[in-house]
Amino acid sequence: MRKTRMPVMLALAGLIASAVTFVSTGTAAAAESIPQLQWPTIKSSRYVWDTVTSPSGVTNGCDYSNNVYSNLKSLNSSGQVVRELDPNQLVDGVPNCIYHPAVAGNGDLYGRPYGKNAGGSYVYASLLAYTGNTLKWKYDVGCTSQGGAPVVGADGNVYAISNTNGTRLIGLTPEVEPGTTQPKKVFDVALTGSGLCSAELYAVKDGIAYINNGQAYLYAYSGKKLGTSPSGAYLTRAKQIGADGRLFYPVFTGSGSTASIKIVAYNLFRDVADWTAPESLFGYNPQYSSTYPTPDGGVVVQITRLKVVGGAPTTERVRTVVKLNALGQKSWEKEFPNQDTSGNPWNNTYVSVDVSGKIAVLREGSLQTNDPSNSTMPAISIGVFDGAGNVVYDQIMRGNLDKQAGGVNGYNVGGQGTNGPTTGPNTLYFLAVCKGTCGEYLETKLYAVKIPGLGLDYPRGPVITRTPRPASAFVALGDSFSSGEGVPPFEAVTDLPGVNTCHRSTAAYARLISGTSPKIPSLGSDGFRACSGAVTSNITDTVQWNEGTQLDLWPDTTTQLVTLTVGGNDIGFRDFAKACVFNTCQAGSPVYNTTLGQINNTLPNGLATTYQKVLAEFPNAKIYVLGYPQVVANKSVNDPFDIRCPYMYNSTGDTGAAHYPWEDAWAARDIVTKLNGKISTAVTNASNARLTYVPMDAAGSQFFGHEVCGTDSTSWFQNINQATGDPAYVFHPNGLGQQGYATIAGAAINAG
Repeated sequence: MRKTRMPVMLALAGLIASAVTFVSTGTAAAAESIPQLQWPTIKSSRYVWDTVTSPSGVTNGCDYSNNVYSNLKSLNSSGQVVRELDPNQLVDGVPNCIYHPAVAGNGDLYGRPYGKNAGGSYVYASLLAYTGNTLKWKYDVGCTSQGGAPVVGADGNVYAISNTNGTRLIGLTPEVEPGTTQPKKVFDVALTGSGLCSAELYAVKDGIAYINNGQAYLYAYSGKKLGTSPSGAYLTRAKQIGADGRLFYPVFTGSGSTASIKIVAYNLFRDVADWTAPESLFGYNPQYSSTYPTPDGGVVVQITRLKVVGGAPTTERVRTVVKLNALGQKSWEKEFPNQDTSGNPWNNTYVSVDVSGKIAVLREGSLQTNDPSNSTMPAISIGVFDGAGNVVYDQIMRGNLDKQAGGVNGYNVGGQGTNGPTTGPNTLYFLAVCKGTCGEYLETKLYAVKIPGLGLDYPRGPVITRTPRPASAFVALGDSFSSGEGVPPFEAVTDLPGVNTCHRSTAAYARLISGTSPKIPSLGSDGFRACSGAVTSNITDTVQWNEGTQLDLWPDTTTQLVTLTVGGNDIGFRDFAKACVFNTCQAGSPVYNTTLGQINNTLPNGLATTYQKVLAEFPNAKIYVLGYPQVVANKSVNDPFDIRCPYMYNSTGDTGAAHYPWEDAWAARDIVTKLNGKISTAVTNASNARLTYVPMDAAGSQFFGHEVCGTDSTSWFQNINQATGDPAYVFHPNGLGQQGYATIAGAAINAG
């Protein structure tokens, strides 16, 4: 007996010796070995398209194969069936078979049945909503011949494509509107293009994307259209988009033996490429498989590439995962050998990422048996890396390999749609197909492997579980004048180049006044939201960096006080200031005319929308809109040259007009005056007693004399020669300037 089992023992011993195939050390055995499960396996269809997790359990979608429908089932964390939809029940004359269920954070389910109607055609039915087995509502979205799956947004609403009144992306409340049997439509955007009914929808933390013909289109939850992925970007599935709206796609370079790839991180909120990872990070002749965004803003890239031996590439290709960080730098990589030390082959590789950044990897292989008629049987290697690339779990799932103990068998990864594993709380879920001696031919079951520390799948997990920010009695919104740009040190998480440069200073005016009087409560841990570079849409709709918009998705009724500066970046003040320094910004110059046009034509709508949304977000708060101080001193043509700001004394550009001293200084002050005028007018037009404008350039302002080149020797602003550390500091208030803001704002709030 022992002699006949030696080939099996040697094969397993070799497998165990190969660390990268995720096999724990221990004594090999030829008997069936299944990793510890959360609950007994559940019989499943072999062709289930979607296995979807939620905080409370998992849902296996319906399937139709071999003229047989399988039931959709939802199971709780104990493996008990809490929902089962019978496809023999008809919806709109169609079997109630939901292939692609969308599951919310509370476990409610949304989906569209698909199947053969009485006429023999395969069609989609209406969009359905379930709590448990109870139908909440039914909504006709059309798109009967083509139907993409709905998604649940971070705001809790349900999004789908409809063509009942033109092709539209719509959002519906999860519950019925009071007094009706239908959900309320809360989002409605017209779409253009072909094949949109089958477009793939995808939710991120601050918006909804749809993917059509290889391109992604992103909308804010307010309905504002944001970014579009570049034409030609290699987008094959929605999961290439992270919860922060970063899309990762390859660019193919070279050909033949010199073929390689770059990976682009494209920010759909900003509509720009954040970075491109070069070919040098991916080894010799890499062939792209897929990208998997990670919660740190980076990505896992799955490739095959030429194996290197002795510093030179061979002809053998090996499967590899490369982890890139949020800046596009390589953090680590892992190669997976094609054979273990006993010669057992391992090939297909499946990857899933969880909300903590752990990376689950399944590999399919073949193990030797002692059955001459079935010399090998399939097996599944199950491994998990933490975010640093350390192996935190490794097991082999195998069948019986010893003919003496009964018929031999093994397991392959099953499921066409899930294409491998998906993660849930402390669990890795996947379908496995039994080969060989099994209960029935190609018996398929859902396995819930117990892996402590795993969380919901990323990027979907953070979206369906998003909750309101912690309540703060005082919220400070706005741009660099509120964040404290130019006054380091900054909060560490807001001083990460390429990731987040909101530059929230510990000496910003909001910090200085926080908690100083009964009318000025504490900012708390989440009240300081201002971000350098913010425009009006960053307050309401458009993400700047990795932290969402400054307003939450849910109203905050507990906030008492809001401060806000915004508008300077909407008019391009930074470009205007550069022209003042390096060229000219005098009245009539191109940059002056452009900036003035932005003030008159673009800014008013942005301000009006922002104030309206801030008032709605904080229905019980007093909101103080702070203006901008004059940055440059008031100079006349007769004032002498000032060595502190020669760039304002002499205009170097040619506008075709005569040049006079200090024309740029006059123009800079004029722009600030007109900017503040529009801000003041917008506050007045809002006609709300809770909204107050606080000028910083009024007569007698404490900033008077402390401007750049002011009459006082102590400037409250960063001049060119004073802005050490970062050129972005130039023309921003320094520490004294932030104290000036604090004094004026504090007095206005306490008097209000």
